[in-house]
Amino acid sequence: MIVIILPFFVNSSNGDKDIEILNNQSISTYQSNTCNYSLFEFLKKNLNEDYLIQLDRSSFINCFSKINGADLLDNNLVVYIGTNINIDLIIQSMFWILIISFIPKYNLLKFSKKYLVSLLTTLLIYIHLISEVGFYVLSSKLFTVELNENYLMFSLLLTIFISLNLFSNLIESRISNLINYFPYIFLFVMSYNSLNLNLIMIFCIYLGIHFLFENKIYQKFFILFLGIIFIWIGFIDNEIYYFDIDKLKGFSSSSYNYLSIIYWSLNWVLIIFGVLKIINSGLKNININKMRSNFLMSGFFIVIFSLIAASSSIANFLVYYFLGLNKFPSNTFESVAGNAWRGISSSAESIGEFYAYIILFAVLIRLYISNQKFKKMEIAIFPVIFYGLYRSNNFSAFLLLIILLITTLVLNYFDSKKFIALFLVILTILIPFTAIYINNSNPFEESSRKLIREGLEISNIDNLDKNEFGESAIEENRFLELLLSEDNLRQVSTSLVYLVEKYHYSNRNNIPNITTLISSVASPINRSEKWGVFFGKYNPTFSNLLFGTGVNHLSNYYLGHTTKLNTGLVLPHSSILSYLIFIGVIGLLAVLFKILKSLYVNRADKIYIFLNLFILINLVKSDSLLYLNSFLLFIFTLNLFKLSFYEK
Repeated sequence: MIVIILPFFVNSSNGDKDIEILNNQSISTYQSNTCNYSLFEFLKKNLNEDYLIQLDRSSFINCFSKINGADLLDNNLVVYIGTNINIDLIIQSMFWILIISFIPKYNLLKFSKKYLVSLLTTLLIYIHLISEVGFYVLSSKLFTVELNENYLMFSLLLTIFISLNLFSNLIESRISNLINYFPYIFLFVMSYNSLNLNLIMIFCIYLGIHFLFENKIYQKFFILFLGIIFIWIGFIDNEIYYFDIDKLKGFSSSSYNYLSIIYWSLNWVLIIFGVLKIINSGLKNININKMRSNFLMSGFFIVIFSLIAASSSIANFLVYYFLGLNKFPSNTFESVAGNAWRGISSSAESIGEFYAYIILFAVLIRLYISNQKFKKMEIAIFPVIFYGLYRSNNFSAFLLLIILLITTLVLNYFDSKKFIALFLVILTILIPFTAIYINNSNPFEESSRKLIREGLEISNIDNLDKNEFGESAIEENRFLELLLSEDNLRQVSTSLVYLVEKYHYSNRNNIPNITTLISSVASPINRSEKWGVFFGKYNPTFSNLLFGTGVNHLSNYYLGHTTKLNTGLVLPHSSILSYLIFIGVIGLLAVLFKILKSLYVNRADKIYIFLNLFILINLVKSDSLLYLNSFLLFIFTLNLFKLSFYEK
């Protein structure tokens, strides 16, 4: 409680008079007396007043936690609180390391080369800091890559190095037990307020380097991956200084240059190694009852903190800061545009998937492990989890959850092979076609080309001729005519040109072409617009299509081809499409082969199969893998076969 309260209430007033209640008349007082009043003094007068809190992340240290101005925006009173990149790094690191210390000790597992690994991890963070100057000059007035100008860079790196050594000392006696507390990564996100970094990510990198030193097989893979990094570096033809990553903060690059490609690529592979290190270290200590309970408790607390964060502005700020969220939580209990309520999560879609995953995980453990009955407390938590799933409005995750639960019950309680075979046929054929028929309000011919129209609408094609009814070639579905003009052709992405040509030059009355197939799938799952925008912006060369442009880099895709939609963060809304940008067709096929091979080898493990099916199907229409906690859950689920559930 001291760590939470002290930093934001320690600074006393520099003013000569008492602070005023914030209203339309007193705004000028706050605007002319910046950096004078502490947050504590402000709350004494304004705790019950109606206002919003925003952060001034570039404040100097002496203005940290002080009121740094106020304004009236869209009829809402807004007060600004000063934060500082140095202080944020120290306070948030200290708090989250304190949280990790509450994980019970188990066996002492001594790490070798601790200081070397800490140094290598810190060096990697240094590469990150100098590669994303555009992001950090917005977070600090003192930030510079010139080490002789000030001590900011030294202080940041020193804090990282000390934090890594504190973590190392803590984790040596806890790493065998860490896997049981994995579910809490959706509650404690641990993204820094002023940095494009995440403490969970940094610690995974640290553990990943240890894993790399220990495992010769993965050392060979790492060397191969270095070759792929050099291929990505060779694709750079235009460096991007700054890209607003918004809610992807902590797990996405804000620039596009050779150093950022080196950092995020190494970061990505070392995170995977770090998760493998955690799983391998916890094989003998996995407690499936504890893990199930922690999944349920994590979901429960996510809902509770979401409600707390929406109750007041100060609660909203404190929840954001100390849970390390990528963006401020929802500040009301109302759904966005009558749709989804994301709570403390950055994405309603990803948190909805997590709620459904919790329910599926808990039920599978109960059905397939005979001694794992539900406790009364766990049963009481289920309605809260369902409430979170309901408010997230993730219908596809809910529907998939119901289908998988019904399938699980059928396989578990029916012995007739004929009945099971008939059920699976109905499940895989009838249900999808029925769902498409019900949800698709457009005729087949219309849905088969809707994606093209959406892509052309955002392309920089202007001054289109209109017919006597005022319709353009796009509205009349005369897409190919647009490409006959050289000026128009330059404004249309290569991927969209390919889809248009496939649509027009294929026999659409028989086997659907690739354009018809993608567009027809997109329409009933409400992805025509999002995927149309993706193909309207995705402008790869043939080499980019094959190999991608680098992991966790959206800036080149987003800003490399100019369209009418070049402001704001508009995501592909499909992890498959996102990773098509990152690792290309060859990378996707390699990952798919690895996943299918693992599913085939472990086909008798129903827990493993159902959880992976749930994740993989959702990735078709979800951006989940762009968020660190969802990415870690994906890696965890793919490696569940290593955990000896049935022996516990």
